[in-house]
Amino acid sequence: MGGESHKSPWAHFGFLIGQGRTKGSRHSFDVASPPLDAPQQYSVSLKGHDFTGLGFSVGGGLKEGIFVKEVMQRGPAAESNKIQPGDRIKGLWVSFDEVVLPDAVALLGHASPYVVRLDIQRSPQSDVPGKRETLGSGRGEKVSHPSFKSSSAMDLSQVN
Repeated sequence: MGGESHKSPWAHFGFLIGQGRTKGSRHSFDVASPPLDAPQQYSVSLKGHDFTGLGFSVGGGLKEGIFVKEVMQRGPAAESNKIQPGDRIKGLWVSFDEVVLPDAVALLGHASPYVVRLDIQRSPQSDVPGKRETLGSGRGEKVSHPSFKSSSAMDLSQVN
């Protein structure tokens, strides 16, 4: 035992925590930091208090993308403190957990020419609830554009 150096059984994994590195050395597993001027991307969850919107206006188009033009003083966007004028909106996901059928049809209809992400849930013994009632049932249900006020305010007020 006299002249032996005692090494941890984990010593050969020192490279994982930066041991034995010289200044400026890099390994293939190093995680590169994004440049300081790279855009940040994050998600923000918003829910409107009523049917007046999410508290911001948008601008832009095909070339420049869709961006936040103005954040209203009151509303979900201002309350979140995470949305600022100039922020680019990269996508939109809408929860269908408490959506009435006319609004769901309008949202899906307006989304059809664009790339969408659908979160699907399938039960092992799937009964198809859509067989009961569809929008084309001939009842004259009104569907409004989802960018404006929902045509289903009364229906939503009855959801728990």
